[in-house]
Amino acid sequence: MSETSEKSGSNEPVSPDTAAELSSSTIWDHFTALQGTENKAKCDYCGCVVKYEDETSAMRSHLNRCYANTSIDGNKIQKTISSMSDSEEEGYEDGLGSSEDTFKFDQEASQRALTKMFVIDELPFYLVKSERFKNFLRSIQPLFEIPSHVALIQDVVTLYREEIIKLKEYFSIHSQRVCLITEPWTSSHGLNFMKVTAQFIDNDWRLQKKVLNFCQITGYSEDEMNECIEVCLGNWKLNEVFSLTGDIASSDDPSTQDLEKRISSWDSIFLKGGYIHVQCCVHIVSLIVKEALKEIHDSIVRIRGAAMYIRSSPSRTVRFRKCVEHEKIHYKGLIQLDVETEWNSTYIMLEGAVNYQKAFELYKQRDLNYVDELSSESGKGIPSEDDWKSAQSMLPVLKFFYDCILRIFGTSCITSDIYMKEVFAIGRKIHHYHEHDDASISRMASRMKNIYDKYWGNSNAINMLLIAVVLDPRLKLGYVNWNLDYFFGSEKGSELKTKLLSCLGSLYRYYQVTHKGSQDDQQHAQIDEDDDLYGMRLYLQSTGNKSHVKSELDRYLEEECEPLNKQAEFDLLNWWKSKSSRFPILGSMAQEVLAIPISAVTSEFAFSAKGMVIDLYRSCLPPKFLEMLVCTKSWLEGPSSLSAEIIFLEDDNEDDEIFSEDDNEDYNDDS
Repeated sequence: MSETSEKSGSNEPVSPDTAAELSSSTIWDHFTALQGTENKAKCDYCGCVVKYEDETSAMRSHLNRCYANTSIDGNKIQKTISSMSDSEEEGYEDGLGSSEDTFKFDQEASQRALTKMFVIDELPFYLVKSERFKNFLRSIQPLFEIPSHVALIQDVVTLYREEIIKLKEYFSIHSQRVCLITEPWTSSHGLNFMKVTAQFIDNDWRLQKKVLNFCQITGYSEDEMNECIEVCLGNWKLNEVFSLTGDIASSDDPSTQDLEKRISSWDSIFLKGGYIHVQCCVHIVSLIVKEALKEIHDSIVRIRGAAMYIRSSPSRTVRFRKCVEHEKIHYKGLIQLDVETEWNSTYIMLEGAVNYQKAFELYKQRDLNYVDELSSESGKGIPSEDDWKSAQSMLPVLKFFYDCILRIFGTSCITSDIYMKEVFAIGRKIHHYHEHDDASISRMASRMKNIYDKYWGNSNAINMLLIAVVLDPRLKLGYVNWNLDYFFGSEKGSELKTKLLSCLGSLYRYYQVTHKGSQDDQQHAQIDEDDDLYGMRLYLQSTGNKSHVKSELDRYLEEECEPLNKQAEFDLLNWWKSKSSRFPILGSMAQEVLAIPISAVTSEFAFSAKGMVIDLYRSCLPPKFLEMLVCTKSWLEGPSSLSAEIIFLEDDNEDDEIFSEDDNEDYNDDS
């Protein structure tokens, strides 16, 4: 196959001086000038014809990607390319060129990039054995020596060890205390694993999340899980634990108390474990939604059966589309089949089905098999009018919780202040539904309130998550106090507000004592004897009268709140970064409080009631190597992995057709 020039330009022959310069170029060791043609040369390896005009960059570009030039020694090609000018060499990074004409091949850099791709994208290692994959790589760079799957595994091990060294050094610089996340995983073969992740805010006020281990355990007993965490912390020499976010176990659970005692023995737990356990917000939301769906379970089953019937054959979809057109329904969304263990898919299925209610009712008249099949012993019957009403009334409820999860995982930085804001919002919504005129909605709200009160309704649970809301300069104490009055009444609310202030004061004093270098501490710790007011200051200090001195906490709370702006996302960490010079003690406090994880699951499993399951391919890997892959992937992705990338089933494209136009089955065909 012939090849034309990669560069456009004039067809005029080059000048004699330029021709002399071209003839002396080393590129002619690989090309032969064609006689009787203007500025064209033939590749000595593949026979392609290249138009070179007044420079040889087109020939160099072809040579670098010529599939037949493997007979040339790599060093010779590097030498040929290195004869380029300095301006042609600009733009290199890690051995990879920035343009076709200035490419410099580097086997080591390319193999390292290949290793990272396999780790981050979770590709199977047998892929390097595939001839199609090999041919693809050769077509890109014939000089690249494709590693065997054994060599690739060795590269992963090397990369894992290198990243461990980097991360330990990183911890020594950026982290004092860490917040832990524990996640139980199950392999496709039924094996149990425990994933332990550290979350913290670094010195640059960026939220960091680093997987510490992913180890196999025989079961989820309290002793084994606690021992796993203890060994993990010991291996990483992390002796300062701020909080632990795990499943929805109570802080009174024996396993939680046992872990607190173990870590307390290291003198590493914050404030002697008073705030260690944080219940996973997403787990509790899923429990509340699951309880709500029980109220209309039978209606969901019948609507699901109707949707499955329509989607079971092309001819039925064509019939249904005719009904949609006849009813002049303009909704363009899909009739989605749900996954029973993922409540967001149930919400989306109900939303689509309700919009096509009239089409379903018309279809019932046009397809007698529809009624017979759904009313058989295996079926639950066709959706009734009450079923459609129940689904319609449930949609706003499901949308509220759906949006709640989106808000949690949809922010660029998931800080702990989000937790109680969502808890307050959910509590107000449940209270609203409880007062609803519709008896079924009120019953559903009662179900949800039982779950809400079980985990979030404890009036004595004044914890670090409320303080995180106080550290939002747009809300401070006022917002929290207003919610305490709303949920617990004025009398109980007043008691809780007093307790919150006491808790906040204790926390602040802890940081005040431990904080070093604070200008306020240095100023008030000493009294200059040469000061004219020495006697009065000594008197005030001895009597404990420090009313003339306002602490950072007092000044922060007394200053006006930052304005709320719906048009732009408020960067809470950046605000504290900019104010840490004014509030050094509060800044240290915010840096650790705001790092508390609010969820023990990642965005991919936010709606699932099934738990976290390792795919079939990775379940076959040795446990230690699986840990290397999981941890290294986390470390390579870095802070950007915190940006929520949730794939939802929602179809926002209103121009999409409900069914494909390829469904050309005859309307009168039997199903």
